[in-house]
Formats: sequence, C-alpha cells, structure tokens
Amino acid sequence: MLAVSFGVAFVLRRALLRSVVLSARPRQQPLRQFMLDFFCLVLAGLGFGLYGQVVLGFPFSASGSKVLLGAVSLAFFAALDLRLERERRLLKELAHDGSFRELPRSFSPLTQRFALVALLALLLFTGILLLVMTKDIQWIVQSSGVDRSHAVRSVVLDISLVMGVFVLLLVNLIFSFSRNLRLLFENQTRTLERVSQGDLDVWVPAMTRDEFGYIAGRTNQMIDALRDRMRLVQGMQVASEIQSSLQPHSSPALCGCQLAAESRFSDETGGDYYDFLPLPDEDRRVLFALGDVSGHGVGAALLMASVRSLLRMRAFAGGTPGELCTDVNAMIARDTFGSGRFMTLFLMEYMPETKVLSWVSAGHDPAFYIPAGSRTIEYLGGHNLPLGVQRDGKYETADSRTVQEGDLIVLATDGVWEARSSEGTMFGKKRLETLLMNNAHKKANEIVQAVIEALNTFTGSFPREDDMTLVVLRIGPSCSEHSPEPYRTEETA
Repeated sequence: MLAVSFGVAFVLRRALLRSVVLSARPRQQPLRQFMLDFFCLVLAGLGFGLYGQVVLGFPFSASGSKVLLGAVSLAFFAALDLRLERERRLLKELAHDGSFRELPRSFSPLTQRFALVALLALLLFTGILLLVMTKDIQWIVQSSGVDRSHAVRSVVLDISLVMGVFVLLLVNLIFSFSRNLRLLFENQTRTLERVSQGDLDVWVPAMTRDEFGYIAGRTNQMIDALRDRMRLVQGMQVASEIQSSLQPHSSPALCGCQLAAESRFSDETGGDYYDFLPLPDEDRRVLFALGDVSGHGVGAALLMASVRSLLRMRAFAGGTPGELCTDVNAMIARDTFGSGRFMTLFLMEYMPETKVLSWVSAGHDPAFYIPAGSRTIEYLGGHNLPLGVQRDGKYETADSRTVQEGDLIVLATDGVWEARSSEGTMFGKKRLETLLMNNAHKKANEIVQAVIEALNTFTGSFPREDDMTLVVLRIGPSCSEHSPEPYRTEETA
C-alpha cells in the first residue's frame, strides 16, 4: 500500500509539473518545485495513514501520526533536494543563453534560509524522536511481562533507525547543496577569469535571489561598464590620433629662423592648440597661433578643432590678426555663447623680409620676448576677450615691432606655469622666466627640451592637471642674407 500511495503521488506530480513548475519564470521554478513535491509526498503519507486506519483498523493516534510525521519529514528533505536539483539544472541552462543578467528584484538571504532549514529539520527530528520514545515507553508500561533487555534493545533500535534515516537525509541534502554552491562558484570564477584575460562577452547567470544572485548581477554590471569603458577608450585613442594629426608636423624655415614646439595633453585629447600658417600673398606673411580651450578632454578637443578649421579658412582671405580674430569669434560664438566654453588665442603675424611682428591676444597670457643679448624679458600682450565669450566682439591688433636677428619669442599656455609638484606647489611664471633667461643663448629646440625636462623634474610622478604647450621662435637673418625660399618646411621639434 505504501508503494501505491507514493505511486499515486508520483503520477499526480507528473501531471502538475508542467502547469505548476515549468510554466513559471525560472527564478520562481525552484520554489514551486519544492511546494509541489512537498504537497505530493505529504499527500502520499496521509493516504497511507488513512488506509491503515480505515482498512487495517490501526488507530490513527497509534500509528497514523507516526506515518504522517515521517511522511512530512521525508517530504521536506526530498522536496528540498529536488528544489536544489531544479536550481542546478536551470543554472546550467541559463549559463549559455544570456538570460538573467540583471539584479534580482527581491532578496532572500542565504543565511536566513540556512537557519530556517536547520530549525525545521531539528523540529521534525525532535518530534519524531519524542513520538517514537513515547510509543515505546507506553508499550513497555502496558506490557509488564516483556523482558526488559529486549525492551531496551527495541527502544535503542527504534531511536537508531530514526537517527540513521535523518543522518542520511541530511548528508544527501548537504551534498546536493554543495553541488549547487560549486556550480555557482564555478560560474562566477570562470567568468571573472575570462574577463581578466580581456574577454568581455561573458556574463554570470543571476538566477538565485540570494547573495550569489546579487554578486552575479553586480558582476554583470561591472562587465557592462568595462565594455562601455573599453569602447570609450578605443574611441579616445582614435580621437587622440586624429588630434595628433591636426598638429603641424613641419614648420616654415623662415629664412633661417629657428622654430620648435611641444604640446602635451593631460588626457588622451586636449584643448591646447598651436599652428604655423605661411600665407601665399605678396608680403609672404607667416601666422603663429597658440590657443587654450577652457577645460580639457573631448569637449575641449572638439572646440579646438573647430577654431583651427575656421582660422585656417579665414587666414587665406587676408587681413590683420585683429580682423581674423573678429571673424573667427563671430562664427565660434554662435555655438559657444552661453555654454561657458571659450578659447584664449594668441595670434602673431611675422613678415620675414621686413622682420616686423604684429599680434593680437584674445584673452591669452602675453608672449615672452627676449631681445638678443638682453637680460630682460618683455611681454607681448593685449586686452581682448577670449573667443566665444561675446558674439559681436571686436578684436584689435595690439601692437607691432621690428625684431632683430637672435631675438627670442616664447608662446606658452598656462598649463606650463600652473604645473604642480607632489606637494601642490605651482611651477610658476617666475621659475619659467628664470629658466628662459638661463637658456636664451641656446637653439629653439634645446630651449623647449630644457623647459620640458625642468617640468618633468618638478612634477615628478604627479599627474598633469592641464594641457601644456610651448612654442619657441628665434629670429634668423633677413631673407636676402640667407635664402630665397622663406617657406621651405622642416620637421618641428
């Protein structure tokens, strides 16, 4: 009859499995599996107990209660084992189809489940043990003629049988749960190992609602963030290559003038800009441009590229440096006005045949001018607003002067003198001026190298906070004394 009862329960379970368990969402299936199996097994035990009372005439209080409590205990352990098996199967299936990457909506701590299972197991074990001992004691009291040694052996045997069955059920449950834990750990460690090797097309199935589910969900979020970061890094590398190609790789020889420049960004891209523009007109002018966009990074690089394009396009139409800045500002301000973005610009025009310099400063720091053989520094500055601040801004050429062979002009952005040491101290303009004076007798590329080395020594390993650019021009002899080809180009330093 016991086999018949459990057979009927098995048939009922098969009939309800699809509608109750398999039709539910994967995260709900293990719990529904437990409820279905527990119900069917308890039903089988109850049926067996009723059969004993109705057909065989055993009073329910005498034997049926033990059968029912035993069936509940067996159902509890068996249903837990089958629930874990369902969870294990789902973990293997979902590990390959990309489902359940997100965090579970509800949280059920593993520690609470451990405590609940342990408490229920203890209660069931204690209940059955007390029931067995009570029945055995009643049997001994009611059977006064029974041999006491035989009675003791009977009680010990009953208790040992109950304890043995419970131990086997617990061991089986422990092994079943350990298999699930091993699978959860393997999924997590295997995914992290592949991520550490650069494979970001992986994930961990976050199916459980416990700590493992949350760890898996957070791991998937981390992988998604890393994937986005890698795309951003690759995009920044491309942007850096493009911006590097926008910098001049050669400069006009300018009848023996020495010209050197160096630009370094604090990020992959930056907002510093320098350019040399030989103009094809009768005066054979050359424009030197040095700019600094507010901030740094991609936004600054985009504005820098826009100003470069507009300035190059406008320069070939002719005009003074002030007129060029006025027109470029009108076009830039349409996009930047009110955004807080702007660009300082120092634009200098040089006529190599007459050695005349003229310049305009759009909010930029003055250039350093050291006459040949002098121990003093003069400043080539202006009082105009940065580009993009005022829509109808008018820019006037600040001044002009005739320079001599050997004179030194140095253009720089504020990232040079605002560079900080690890103690937070700025490099400062005074230190830069002293450095320029001490190296004023050297070639242009040597002066640039001396400044860069001094900055590297001063900052050490402290990261750059701003872009830095340096342009050095040493005036050469007149064209008639040196070369009939003032616009032959050479590589920049």
